[in-house]
Amino acid sequence: MSWTREQDWAKSSWASSSWEKKGSSGWNNRDWQKSPQQSVPSTNVAIPSSFTSDWECYDKNAISGKKFFRNIQSTPWSTKAGLAGKDVADLCVSDLTRKGLDDFSLRCLSNGEFQSLVFVRSISEAVFVTNLLRHIRQDRIDLDAVAANMHGPAPPDKHRESARFMQPLLGEIVSTIKANSPPPADSSQQSPESEQLARAKRKLKEAGIALTPEKKQAKTGPKPTASPSPSAEQILNAELPNPPNSVPSSSSPDVVEKWLKKHQSQFRGQAAAFKKHVADVCSVLKDSATDRQSLADLAIKYGLKKSHASKMSFTNLASFIGACQFESA
Repeated sequence: MSWTREQDWAKSSWASSSWEKKGSSGWNNRDWQKSPQQSVPSTNVAIPSSFTSDWECYDKNAISGKKFFRNIQSTPWSTKAGLAGKDVADLCVSDLTRKGLDDFSLRCLSNGEFQSLVFVRSISEAVFVTNLLRHIRQDRIDLDAVAANMHGPAPPDKHRESARFMQPLLGEIVSTIKANSPPPADSSQQSPESEQLARAKRKLKEAGIALTPEKKQAKTGPKPTASPSPSAEQILNAELPNPPNSVPSSSSPDVVEKWLKKHQSQFRGQAAAFKKHVADVCSVLKDSATDRQSLADLAIKYGLKKSHASKMSFTNLASFIGACQFESA
């Protein structure tokens, strides 16, 4: 029987379908085809239109060097807090409170009272803010009333300009904190020239070259004691022989601080003495029973505009007075 090559191949079981991957094949899918890219998971939380999301991040664009991951990354803190691996959008409020569900603020929230989250970035910030607010509530201090009073007769709208409304009060708090801040470490304040000199001295010492010996100071009697700080009465009764060269252009804490720095620059070689005198005046006036109005009256007498003096904080008024008195000394 004759046959053709075409007929023989047509009857063969080696059809193209025999080469197709079967579902029961033991081969891994990755050997046959590349796995598709993971899709972006859905979420019930509205994602801002400015975000660029993928399967790993709500926003893969880095802001201040940080991406917005969907799941909280594992760190010593997040692991200890039991938050590592959780989806940020699935967190409960109680996950972020120190006492969990036993936090009293959640009890107030359950009663429909106003509550709002304030995020802090360290334990010290958390302790400070929590206890500051606790003392304010215990003393029944009305923050809106205090802020409005510091602005004077025409405070800005507390709803439309909330940040500006609270600025004088915030400036007073920050000024107090700055006044009690320790001086920066000497190492961080060294100039390139002083660092270069220190390196040169080390090299000379390593080479066995003696440095110029320090001149021995002649023996003298006990050092004179520093002049005592003036009393509050002396400060308030001090007359200026000449008006100050300049005064702050507004009551803003930032403007006053810039004015103090500019005012200080005219006393070459006396910057430390200037700072000490201003700090002493502020300390004496705060510790005394001096009221703010007395400082405002004296500042007006020294050339400050009445509209600025009426809005300026106690600390800034005292600093202005101390700076003026140092200039006239």
